[in-house]
Amino acid sequence: MTESECLTAEETVAYLKLPSKGALFAMNTRREIPFIKLGRRVRYLKADLDAYLSRNRVAATDETSSSGRGRS
Repeated sequence: MTESECLTAEETVAYLKLPSKGALFAMNTRREIPFIKLGRRVRYLKADLDAYLSRNRVAATDETSSSGRGRS
């Protein structure tokens, strides 16, 4: 693991475009996002954040329907 893959809370807030560190810490408390505890410090792996974003992606209508329409 390289240092660039391991992000601080501030870097993670910027990467995910969250409104505040409080929002990030709330996600930690709810266990929505994977993190690493190093003593009192918390770090985030960029690969984990990318996977989190992929899991929470909502497909556009034209991606889910061959006709390009939502529901039938």
